[in-house]
Amino acid sequence: CSVNETSHDLSCEDEATNDHVSLGWTESYQLSWDLLHREYPDIAPRNLGNIGYVGTRSIYVPSSLQQEAYQAEGLPLHVYLSYNSSVHNPARYFDQVNVSNESLTSRLKPCNETRLMSRSLMTAYFQATGDSEGVDTLDGVVTGRCFEDFYWYAPACRGLSIATTCLMFFTGGDGWNMEEGMHKAAAWNMPLVIGVAKTDQDYAALPFEVSSIFYWWVPDATFLALKPMEIIFPGHDLTSWRRGDQRSAAKQISVDKYVSHDLRHLAPRVVQLVENFQM
Repeated sequence: CSVNETSHDLSCEDEATNDHVSLGWTESYQLSWDLLHREYPDIAPRNLGNIGYVGTRSIYVPSSLQQEAYQAEGLPLHVYLSYNSSVHNPARYFDQVNVSNESLTSRLKPCNETRLMSRSLMTAYFQATGDSEGVDTLDGVVTGRCFEDFYWYAPACRGLSIATTCLMFFTGGDGWNMEEGMHKAAAWNMPLVIGVAKTDQDYAALPFEVSSIFYWWVPDATFLALKPMEIIFPGHDLTSWRRGDQRSAAKQISVDKYVSHDLRHLAPRVVQLVENFQM
């Protein structure tokens, strides 16, 4: 399958297979996975089971910031309720956000290169939250609203002083888990400014240079030096997630083995080898 550069939606019209085996892949994006198997069941990849361990993807805060806030006022920044801007001011423990700072924007992707352009993800966000000011709708097509060319502002940040009331949430790729951050910010009144790092190097560096929260997954070593703490949200609600509402915690991810739909016909012994492989 390919991804449309404008809409970020899947297209699987070409049945030719170039890649046949993936080890350590996950069904991280359930809506896209469900869509793939619903629309293209004959050519969708086949899951051969867990590789031997599970993973976690979530929003993290450096332990040093959590300790500072807790010592100052007993505010546990590893708990989602601490970010409710109607009750607390968590931004005081993070670097001030200067959205026009060129040294920052030069290291971020513009909105039109991120998941804000995904019609399916942004439609799910709008339907779950009703946040009409966080999206744009043109001719029935819903996309995420772009602020200052590079950012998405949570409802708690709009119309306010970004520098004193909001904090950065960094992610990478095309906006890994960006939509989850949007759902949680809208549902729990979190004052987030979301930015997508331009390169993998920027993604790995920005949380060390800017006091912020960030998307991360484990097992992975990128941010170990920050001793990150996962921000705890209400327990995973499978029913809500399946209808597109991501306000609750993400589930743990089974790290699995996948093969192409045609590999069992092309090389059955390779499929058997992958089925038996464990780490």
